[in-house]
Amino acid sequence: MRVILLFVTFISSSGCGATVPTPSPTVILSTSPGPDLGQKATSATIMGRNASLTSQNTGEGRGATDDLDRLARLWRQRTQEAGSAEYPLGPGDVLEISIPRMAELESRTVRVSGDGTIALPFVGVVTVQGHTESEVKDELRQRLFKYKRDPQVSLLVREYRSRLVAVAGAVAKPGLYSLTRTTDTLLGVIAQAGGMTKEAFPQILLLPAEEGEGARENPLESADSLALQTVSAEPTFAATPKTDPLMIDLQRLRKGKEQLYLTLPVRPGDALIIPSGGEVIVGGWVDKPGVYKVTPGLTVLGVVTAAGDTLFPADTKAVQVIRADAAGEKIIMSANLQQIARGESPDIPLQEGDVVEVNPSTVKLVSYGMFNFFRSVFTLGTQMRPF
Repeated sequence: MRVILLFVTFISSSGCGATVPTPSPTVILSTSPGPDLGQKATSATIMGRNASLTSQNTGEGRGATDDLDRLARLWRQRTQEAGSAEYPLGPGDVLEISIPRMAELESRTVRVSGDGTIALPFVGVVTVQGHTESEVKDELRQRLFKYKRDPQVSLLVREYRSRLVAVAGAVAKPGLYSLTRTTDTLLGVIAQAGGMTKEAFPQILLLPAEEGEGARENPLESADSLALQTVSAEPTFAATPKTDPLMIDLQRLRKGKEQLYLTLPVRPGDALIIPSGGEVIVGGWVDKPGVYKVTPGLTVLGVVTAAGDTLFPADTKAVQVIRADAAGEKIIMSANLQQIARGESPDIPLQEGDVVEVNPSTVKLVSYGMFNFFRSVFTLGTQMRPF
């Protein structure tokens, strides 16, 4: 009995805070490279490598507060600018104009030119850029009075090329969507895109159209640039107030008094990305091995903690992260959890498809085996003791 007590004391003093398990853990080994992470997609890659865009913007920390302040300022600015419910016309818009009982204008389809004008018989060149549909109709009527006593003008916008918003990521129908009114909102545009998928993480990355620049010609390119930036080791462009995306935490907004910010008006040139919460596998000597959902800012230390922390035999100085590159080749990275916890080493951001393997330390494994042996002998002896 004295030997057993001494051995238990040794185990307790050398465990470094790890848990001594009763059952043997399930060890998950992965030899397949996993999914292709080299695809240009706006899913879990958004929340993997670029910790500067994700980890600082989650929770109740400074990043989350900064984003909420930016969102509040943007909401106030855009709601004050709303004014008329109609959007002004712009280059690329296709207009269908009809004036009854005027043969050359009874049915006319024109596209707004690059300089913001249209040309019509009898009317001549009309500047429409920056004017609403109602204002353009009034201008056409005024010019036609010399030819017709009471001209009736019908104007319909067939294509809104100057009012495009990009929606990418975990939505049913990613792509470009046209705004029809200045009251179109963030959630309304996402609804146009078919809503969020079940894999979507409850956050929106918003890259607002730059003030005074007008609508981007193709805001989807901005969304793609943001997605590509987050999957590369080095950002494709420096983070500035103009390019730094605004992280909108839907769960936080729905719970607090900031719910009104969900009605944020969207503007032509905005780019929205809905991150996807992919999955990573945690195996080996952790309390709860299994599959875990990727969330923004998720790291090796974070996912091991979520898995109930390491068990006694774990080699916490050499935890492996197994990842597939764009060519399907396996990449193995090593993480020293002790140094990461002390702030001496950087943590490793995780991506969809990563496998985190917590292997055992040989020395600890031998000690663990001896502990289990003596424990089983002690248990058996207790069970055989006569009353």
